[in-house]
Amino acid sequence: MENSSDKNIIYNKIFEGGIIIAYADYSSAPDLAFHVNAIVAVGLNLVLAKSISFKNKTSVVIVVQTIIDKYNASLPYSNGIGRLSFKNYGVNAILNNPNYHYDLIEQIR
Repeated sequence: MENSSDKNIIYNKIFEGGIIIAYADYSSAPDLAFHVNAIVAVGLNLVLAKSISFKNKTSVVIVVQTIIDKYNASLPYSNGIGRLSFKNYGVNAILNNPNYHYDLIEQIR
């Protein structure tokens, strides 16, 4: 809680993702441990994304980079947490009049 007072609490987001499993470990009682296994970006299939379309023939690289750029621009914070990146490993496919909607993961698929 950075820069907060008793009446105005400000929380900083340090993680965004999904919890796979969480449990208490009582094997060292009375000193207990709480274990959490989580995965980053698991909720991207829940992120509503604006429809995107391109006219004529368009490179797959341009389509995917545009989808990712639109997602990154929609983030409410600019410190890099939760941002996606794209690396092309030689893909050179071309799509004709691509049009995508639904969630972010479905658009990238």
